[in-house]
Amino acid sequence: KRCRLVIEGTRAVTNETVSTLREMLMATKDRILINLDNKLEVGDLPGMIAVARDLDMAEQVIVKDNLWNQNRITTVKAAMAAAGGGFQFMPIIADDAVHDAGFAETVDEAFAPGAIELINWRAGAETLTETGGPLFSTRIRAEAVRGDWHIWADTYAIVNKPVGFLA
Repeated sequence: KRCRLVIEGTRAVTNETVSTLREMLMATKDRILINLDNKLEVGDLPGMIAVARDLDMAEQVIVKDNLWNQNRITTVKAAMAAAGGGFQFMPIIADDAVHDAGFAETVDEAFAPGAIELINWRAGAETLTETGGPLFSTRIRAEAVRGDWHIWADTYAIVNKPVGFLA
C-alpha cells in the first residue's frame, strides 16, 4: 500500500495507509454492495467504473453523483456515456440546490435510474417529517411511482458537524 493519509489543512503525509479503490473493491468482491459516492470530478467517474469493470464488479457498485440543473445533467450524462454500460448510476438531488420536486422527472428522463438519492440538508436540524421540503413531499413520491424508481432517502444532517465528519 502506497497511498497515505494526508492531514487536511497542513497537507502533512502520515504513516497511515489508505486503501486504493482497487484494493477496497478486491476486499469487498462478491460480499458487499458498494456505494461509490463521487467526491472527485465528474470526469473521474469513467476511471472508477473501469476499475470495477476490470475486477468484474461493475454490477456490484452503485455510482453516484450530484445533479442540480440541466448543465450538470448534461455533464454527468456525458461522463456516464464515456464509462459505457453495465453499471448502476444513482443520481443525487439535494434540497439546498433543488427546490422543485419536478426536477426529479427531468433526472428520470435523462438517466432512467432505478433509484434517486434525495438529500434533506436540514440546515437547522429540523425534523424531517415536519419540514421535509419539496424532495420529501407527496409530489416526489408520485414522481417516483410514475418513473418507476425508488427513493434513497439521505436524512443525515451535515451542518454543524465537527471537522472530519464531512467529505
